[in-house]
Amino acid sequence: MNISTHFIKTLLRTMICLPVAICASSLAQAAGEKALIEYGEKETQRAELIALDDVSLRFIDAASADAPETPAAKAAQTLPLNTLRLIHVLRAESSTPTDAPIRLSLSDGSVFNVANVEYSAGKITLLQKEGGETKTLPIQSVKNIVFQTKTLDKEDEIGNTWRSAVEKKRDADLLAVVRGDALAYYDGTILEVTNETIRFDLDGDAVVLKRDRIFGLAFGERQFHAGATPATTDPTCLVSLPGGGEIHATRVLLGERSGTKRWTIHAASGPELAFDYFDVEKIDFRIGRYVFLSSLKPESVEQKPFFNMPNLSKAREDFLAPGSGENENDFQISPKTKIVFRIPGKFQTFSSSVGIAENFRPRGSALVKIFLDDALLWEQTISGKDEPVEIKLDVVDGKRLSILVDYGENADWGDRVVFQNARFLK
Repeated sequence: MNISTHFIKTLLRTMICLPVAICASSLAQAAGEKALIEYGEKETQRAELIALDDVSLRFIDAASADAPETPAAKAAQTLPLNTLRLIHVLRAESSTPTDAPIRLSLSDGSVFNVANVEYSAGKITLLQKEGGETKTLPIQSVKNIVFQTKTLDKEDEIGNTWRSAVEKKRDADLLAVVRGDALAYYDGTILEVTNETIRFDLDGDAVVLKRDRIFGLAFGERQFHAGATPATTDPTCLVSLPGGGEIHATRVLLGERSGTKRWTIHAASGPELAFDYFDVEKIDFRIGRYVFLSSLKPESVEQKPFFNMPNLSKAREDFLAPGSGENENDFQISPKTKIVFRIPGKFQTFSSSVGIAENFRPRGSALVKIFLDDALLWEQTISGKDEPVEIKLDVVDGKRLSILVDYGENADWGDRVVFQNARFLK
């Protein structure tokens, strides 16, 4: 039986982490909100969080939190904010939205996968999950809304043309519908969005359209959108949400309201949002200094395998997954794959070690191209006979980094490329 190295690693990680997950679940049910804290030089501690402010994190050690009620056992500890790396929320039960078919993007790069979104009188109202609370955003901070996310994720060409269209500066709003294998775009003004219809001003005529027929909407930069577009502040942390959303945040607070722990998150584009404790999955503070690409969700992935076989496609998906390299900060890409990352904030450098996967050496070769937006930054054929190549590329003022891996000299034989410690640096 041929079992991939990635499968074995994944199985071992699952076997190692499963007892912790079970323990964390029972602890959360018994003694409040638990989290795994990573700080300093990658030290970790399981804790019950008390509060997070602009200076420090206060918490009780998880083991102490479950100890008999004594002053010594319940003594709070403090970590300075500038020593924090990650906070992983350990949920007693999954709070992942069961139905979040709509994707809403902010001008700062934040993304929400939501159950519903409506627009009226200059404000966006979103519902993250059925039965949850609604949140309100000023229209100035919202960039676009995609109603047909399955089409966006599945159809590479549609996804590419949509991303290109919404990046262009325009005064008018944009409405997109699917026509065959492509998108048709219409300029106008978005007047109202309800859970069933969209009212759109097209050449002076207000038309009402069924929402399920619309692919997406993009908001223009017109001054009559209730004020000028606010400046985006450089984020200090990246907040991951259940269901795949993320917020580029400048400030995150944790406190108690009416006996319940609540997060207050300030998005880089301005909005202040409140979340229940378990509606946040992870907070990555490293983004203020550096961020690993393995911790980011790719904006898009295009794959054109040598043979279009289901088992081969699945294998390629596995190898593409972040953390599928030699360690958790690596990722591995097969040929005929293009992966695009949005650069989260004002980073100056992309740094990585690039080489053929260890288990294919000394065979294998692949052509690697790296683009900043549409400009080619770096191109080289990587050989399994050579040591990995160290690269540092200037990404100042760029919005997206694209990595394209193509066949080398040996076609599809042993040409999987590992990007070790691939990260953006300030």
